Amino acid sequence: MFSCVQPSIKVTKKIKKNKKALLQRLDEYVKNLPKLAKLPLKYQIKPPQVKNFKLEAIGQEARIIFYSKSFSQGELCQFVIPSFAIKNIQIFGYLSNSYYKLKLSKFKFGYTGFYPISTSHKKLANFIVKYAGNAGESSYVQKINFKINKVKWPVYRSALLVKKYSNIYSARDPQVKKRIAAGYKLKRSAFRHKGKMLLDNKRSHPRNEHYITSPFWVQRYYKRYRKIGRYKQWLKPQRSTHHGLDLKGYTGQPVFAIARGQVVLSEKLFYEGNIMMIDHGLGLISGYMHMSKRFAKTGDIIKAGDIAGLTGATGMVTGAHLHIFLYFMGYHLQPLSLISLPLFNR
Repeated sequence: MFSCVQPSIKVTKKIKKNKKALLQRLDEYVKNLPKLAKLPLKYQIKPPQVKNFKLEAIGQEARIIFYSKSFSQGELCQFVIPSFAIKNIQIFGYLSNSYYKLKLSKFKFGYTGFYPISTSHKKLANFIVKYAGNAGESSYVQKINFKINKVKWPVYRSALLVKKYSNIYSARDPQVKKRIAAGYKLKRSAFRHKGKMLLDNKRSHPRNEHYITSPFWVQRYYKRYRKIGRYKQWLKPQRSTHHGLDLKGYTGQPVFAIARGQVVLSEKLFYEGNIMMIDHGLGLISGYMHMSKRFAKTGDIIKAGDIAGLTGATGMVTGAHLHIFLYFMGYHLQPLSLISLPLFNR
């Protein structure tokens, strides 16, 4: 599963004992995770699945631990190095035919970071870990990989009529085009926001009821037409990938922030309606769309379980609901995969 330059470093009994105690505390914390989440009635989460690898150059108790809801395509993965004693550590994850350096953040158990398991991820997740040994004088390179579960994404064949948005001329009005361009610029800026780590160990389901009306990454079709005088000329439906998750909600029901973060966008846009985007740190962004009201403005710090807004039917919709998305390192991910992760206190 991994390869490593094998060192011969002597580890003292005291170091072993401290690291073993730290791992035990970490395991106990992860097992109790479901109790720390705010969830709707009859919706339950299990502790995340775990993949555990030794850092061979440090000693028997040194680890890098990966957590995920199920290690499946489209999920967010969190990794943890439970020690501050490891020097000059760097982690590179394989994405889109190249290795990218993954950002690390300190927390009370050591270091943590995230990795996106994309919706088209291959069979294995591959990592390169670079770090120094106990003495700190040498650099070691270790390769790690583990299996990713493949997901068969659904396809909805029935085409949806989305009010005026099905009219191909609705977006060609000069004022509307200007509004769309301005909204695209605001979203792009929000996606690129790189704020400090704000996550803590609190997590929340975004609604007080768990009822999925349109799943993540489903392929959907939209009806299209153009007006000719008083008549509609129907065109070939347009295929689209659903980058988020739709949850049931009549207009005026609460929308909760799924984790602590800073609001980096709170606006009403053409397609998205009332949208709020929250930067949780390390480039991890969650978004909430089509709301009837927004209760936080750009720059506000919001906590897990705080009411971000109310469900609605603003923007390009067929009816009232909440569309929630999760974005990291250029990939859209299953939003509820976040609430299965440890996150940790800073």
